[in-house]
Amino acid sequence: MSGYPETVMEVDRLRGGYIQQRGDTQVYVDAVSSVSFRVYRDEVLGIAGESGCGKSTLVKILYGLVKYPLIVREGSVFIDGGDGKIDLTKVDDDYKKRHVWWRIISYIPQNSMSVLNPLQKIKDHFAENLRIHMGIDKAQAYRRAVDYLLDMGLQEDVIDAYPHQLSGGMRQRVVIALALLMKPRVVLADEPTTGLDVIVQRGVLQNLLENQKRFKSSLVLVSHDIGIHAMVTNRLIIMYAGKLVEIGNTNDIISDPKHPYTEALIESLPKLGDKSLRKGLGGQPPDLRSPPKGCRFHPRCPFVMDICRSREPPPIEINGNRVVSCWLYK
Repeated sequence: MSGYPETVMEVDRLRGGYIQQRGDTQVYVDAVSSVSFRVYRDEVLGIAGESGCGKSTLVKILYGLVKYPLIVREGSVFIDGGDGKIDLTKVDDDYKKRHVWWRIISYIPQNSMSVLNPLQKIKDHFAENLRIHMGIDKAQAYRRAVDYLLDMGLQEDVIDAYPHQLSGGMRQRVVIALALLMKPRVVLADEPTTGLDVIVQRGVLQNLLENQKRFKSSLVLVSHDIGIHAMVTNRLIIMYAGKLVEIGNTNDIISDPKHPYTEALIESLPKLGDKSLRKGLGGQPPDLRSPPKGCRFHPRCPFVMDICRSREPPPIEINGNRVVSCWLYK
């Protein structure tokens, strides 16, 4: 429909989690619980929340990297494959490896060494992918790989190096270049600056954003750091205990948070020139093996009502561009 952004990925009532062994019994634990949202063409969508809220699990399911004990119980993840929609929860790994991963959707994990083979030079990683996905011979693949890497601003000493010979920041730049090699429609980045100092973080993020815009990919960026989201994302998802509690334009969420959990996250941020003691969020996230009835945030919420303790709030649309799951707005 004219006037609406183009959807490249649609997540519908997604539910997934882990099988845990308790003695002789296997128990399912929700990590992502009935999550729905869309990813639009060319946007940078952020996902934020405390550690353990389900951010990384959600990204693995979106990518289709579902290995036991992680399972998907319900829902769908549709991605625009160019000639039709593909439900990543319904296709097997062989199809994903041949037709989906790298070409349509790619993944930047927290640890670059989990992607890079320590026994291969950097140029070998790129040449191998080009041979697999483009069906070209080895010599052509190497020529294209070197040309691409030079075009991405990487020097020849990096191209001929082994992963362990590079700094953490340079390895992340290599992984970003690898993720964008086949110009995928969607790039998933799970805490891509973890373990890097602030200056290197900024360089890696700038590199990621510049190339995301250059290749016109949509970027889904996971980070617990609201400051990073404020700098780079267009829209922001806030997760709590496996649930999506708020989604909207990043600037709107940071300047006017609606959900009490979002408000607590924003209030905890240091502000330039403000020396007052920042407010923390009391209590602990719930144990997802036995989450509280009703709203999962209610044991920590300063605005808790009786309904919060018994009924889960539905997603509520506010002003046409914000969705909040909170009984304060019903």
